[in-house]
Amino acid sequence: MLDAISSIPYLGVLLTYVLPFLLVLSVVVAVHEYGHYIVARWRGVHSEVFSVGIGPEVFGWNDRRGTRWRISALPLGGYVRFRGDADEASATVDEAAMARLTPEEKARSFPAASLLSRALIVAAGPVFNFVLAAFIFSAMAFGRGLPGDAPVVGSAPQTSQAWEAGLRPGDRLVSYDGRALESFSQFLNALDPADSAPKPLVLLRDGREMTLPFAYVRTARVTGVSPGSPAAEAGLRKGDVILSLNGEPTPNFDELSQRIESLGAAPALIEVARGDGRLTLSVTPEIREIRLPTGELKTRALMGLRNDEFFGASAGFERMGLAESAVHGVKETGMILGLTLRHLGDLIVGRGDLDTISGPVGIAEVSGQAARMGLDTVIRLTAIVSASIGLLNLFPIPILDGGRLVFYAIEGILGRPLSLRAQEIGAGVGVALMLMLMAFATFNDLTRIFS
Repeated sequence: MLDAISSIPYLGVLLTYVLPFLLVLSVVVAVHEYGHYIVARWRGVHSEVFSVGIGPEVFGWNDRRGTRWRISALPLGGYVRFRGDADEASATVDEAAMARLTPEEKARSFPAASLLSRALIVAAGPVFNFVLAAFIFSAMAFGRGLPGDAPVVGSAPQTSQAWEAGLRPGDRLVSYDGRALESFSQFLNALDPADSAPKPLVLLRDGREMTLPFAYVRTARVTGVSPGSPAAEAGLRKGDVILSLNGEPTPNFDELSQRIESLGAAPALIEVARGDGRLTLSVTPEIREIRLPTGELKTRALMGLRNDEFFGASAGFERMGLAESAVHGVKETGMILGLTLRHLGDLIVGRGDLDTISGPVGIAEVSGQAARMGLDTVIRLTAIVSASIGLLNLFPIPILDGGRLVFYAIEGILGRPLSLRAQEIGAGVGVALMLMLMAFATFNDLTRIFS
C-alpha cells in the first residue's frame, strides 16, 4: 500500500518521508518540553505557553493554571515559555514584564527561581528524552519480546543446499558435529565455509529425532539481480554461477560478497557460467551508505546480486518479564548514547568520517525507510532519535540546555549570574555554531541523496 502511494508525485513524498519525520520529531520534542514543564510546575515556576511546533498558533486552549497550550504552524520544534522569559530559550529576562508582576506572581517566575530550580528545569528536557527512549525499548521488550535466537530453522528456500540436504522450516537443531546447540547463532558460528565435508546434524521434526549429513555449502549462484543495479546493467542474470572475480575463483557467495565490498568503486571482471557456456562481464560496484538500526551509516560497495540458497533462523520473539524489560530499556538507551559519544570522539580526533554527520533531511529519509518497514521500526526509531536529541541538548553550546547548565555552573561558582552582555555573546556564538552544523549536515544529506 505504501509503495503504491509513494509512486504518486508529491503525495508520495509527503506520506513516505515528511509525515513519518514530523511524527517522530513531534513526539520527541513534546516529551522534551513536557520535561521542562512538569519540573517547573514541581518547583513552583509558572509556564505561560507550551507549544508543539513554532511560528503562528494554529489552535490552542488555556488550562485552569493559566498555561496556554498551543499547536503551532511549523512542526519543527517546540518550547515552553516561563513567566518572566523574554525568549523561548529562557536565556534573557523580560524586564518590562517582570516590572508589571505582583510580588506573588514574580515569586513564581523563572528569573526569580533558585539556581537549583532553574538547573533542574533545564536538565529535565534531556532527561525526559532518555526516559522516553528507555520506556520505548522496555515496552517493546515486555509487550512483544526480543527477536529470539532459538536453534530453529525459519526459512529454507527450495533452491538452497539446506533444502537439498533435508532441512525444513520448523526443524529444531539439537547438535552439530557432536556439539549441543543452544542458539541458532551458535550453529552458524560452527559452520566452516572452508570445510565442505558433511558432519552429522541432529534435529527434531514433529517430535522425532533425525540425523542428517550437513556441510556449509552456498555456491556463488545468482538467485536474484536488483533492477537498475550495476549487476543488472552489466548483463548478469538469475541463474548465473559466478566462477571468478578478477581472475580469482569464487568458491562461495559469502566470499564473493566480502571481495566485492573490498573493491570499492573499482571495476571488476566477473566470469560466469550460463547454461553450457561461459562469459566475462565488467561490473563497477556502486558505493552506498546503509543506515543501521542504531542510526549509524555504513559505507558499502554493492553490485545488486542476491543469493537465497542459505536458510534463516525462526523469526519468533522471546518475551521478557517486567524487571528484565526495564533493565533492557536502560541498557539499550545507554548503548545508543555510548555509540553516539564514541562516534563524536572519533570525529574530534580525526578517526571518524565527517560525511556521516546527518541532519533533518537524513532523519526524514530514515523515517521514511522506517515507515516502509512497519510501525515497530518507526517506534524504535523514535527511541533512537529521542536519546540522540537528549544527548545533543546536553552539549555545552549556549542556546542548548547544556549551555544553560554551564552558565548556571559559572553562576554557582561566582555567586552571581554572568553579565547580560556575556550571555548575549554566548548565545550568538551558539546560534552560529548550530547554523553551521545544520548547514553542513544538510549538505551531507543532499550530497548523498543526489550523488
